[in-house]
Amino acid sequence: MLKVLISIIINEVMNYPISETCGEYVELYNPSDDTIFLNGFRIADGEDIDFIFEIQNPPNNTFSRLYILPKEYALIIDRDYLSNCPINYNLFGNILTTEDNSIGNGLSKTDSIYILNQSNDTISKFQKPITNISQGYSVERINFQIDEWGQSLILNGTPNYQNSIFSNSIIKLDSAYLTLSQLKIKLKNLSNESYIQEVKVISGDTFLYQVQIPQGGSYEISINLNELKSPKIELVSNDFSEYIYVPIYYPIVVLNEIEYDLGPEWIEIYNVSNTSIDLSKFYLKDLSGNIVNLKGTVQPYSYKVFRADSLEDFITLNDNYESLVLYSRFGFIFDSVYYSSSYGGKGNLTLEKVNPSLKGYLKESFKSSLVEYGTPNRLNSVYISDSSLNLDIFVSNKRVRKGEIITISAYLYENTDVEVLLFDNIGRLISKLYSAENTNRIVFNLNTNNLSSGIYILLVKSPKKSKKTYFRIVD
Repeated sequence: MLKVLISIIINEVMNYPISETCGEYVELYNPSDDTIFLNGFRIADGEDIDFIFEIQNPPNNTFSRLYILPKEYALIIDRDYLSNCPINYNLFGNILTTEDNSIGNGLSKTDSIYILNQSNDTISKFQKPITNISQGYSVERINFQIDEWGQSLILNGTPNYQNSIFSNSIIKLDSAYLTLSQLKIKLKNLSNESYIQEVKVISGDTFLYQVQIPQGGSYEISINLNELKSPKIELVSNDFSEYIYVPIYYPIVVLNEIEYDLGPEWIEIYNVSNTSIDLSKFYLKDLSGNIVNLKGTVQPYSYKVFRADSLEDFITLNDNYESLVLYSRFGFIFDSVYYSSSYGGKGNLTLEKVNPSLKGYLKESFKSSLVEYGTPNRLNSVYISDSSLNLDIFVSNKRVRKGEIITISAYLYENTDVEVLLFDNIGRLISKLYSAENTNRIVFNLNTNNLSSGIYILLVKSPKKSKKTYFRIVD
């Protein structure tokens, strides 16, 4: 892979903006120590060629000039953006445009882009479009010296700002995945030079790897899951620093409360861990495949609420049924929720998680809030403490006539061995009524024909928790 040797580069391309009528842009960067003059320069998309022009009345906080200072950006934006475009890029710095209303013939997700000088020489080009790019996200260069690209991490991209995926290193974190016993991390060498460095992997403890990657090659790091002490996995070398989050246990960050019925809709994230979590490394996906990229930091044992009226790409939640999955980079799933309107949370009530440690995809993990408009950024109104969670017992009727059938059920929040014992009212064991291995739900019927009138105690036992209830038999 050859390094870029020219003095001006295409650094970012917005070819699939939120609006279908405006908002395309191409960002240039001058990595050299010389000022680059753009007089007579043109931009082409393979179908049309446009001269690059100054803007007569540039937007607030911007200027427009046909030269780029050393280490400076310049943004070429379609002329339609300057008049009644619904997108707000919060522009600053040097803003340029083309002679007509579009860049080239209007950019598409498959277009290559070229910058031509006065002599018709191609001095910079973009030839690595991402065909499955998400709408509203730009294609960003990873490194000024390397022709490698990726999707922006930020809605609307980073026009005239440092790219969200920028790295000074010639290597990048290319992929990561979990097996039953290990975390696998792949590093890729983007350059035409060999890469030899010591790389530290930090997850509570520090692991050292002597990494040697030939030009254009890859190197895979394997770590046993039982050696990982933190969900934050940091990779550090002399010229490389990156981190990801991996669900090495549950729960870490969870979907804790949802307002899906009334506007503005919102979703609450809760950090169950003792580690600060950078939520910009996470995203939510709904049942239709729509994605909302999260932002900000959530501190240990703290909440973060994302509202439809304050987050540009917030997804529209279905009032009847919906699926929400919380991912980190490389598709690691941290939590998932499926709900229907029958779960609760209608009208002025929200859908609250009973306890953060419960699996989000279980119906019994959620209930309607007990207070109107829910409990954003505070303890849920339906919260049940951990000590009460391990076991629930249900008796169909606590006062029955002799000979009637009682249905007894118990629900445990994890698979375990369990048995049900029957005692009389002075604590004498009458019989073992039920036992099972590796289960979390039991249901059985008790015929009271052989029992005398009086009070009886049921004891449900598991290795971690025991719980009692009672019933009365009357003549």
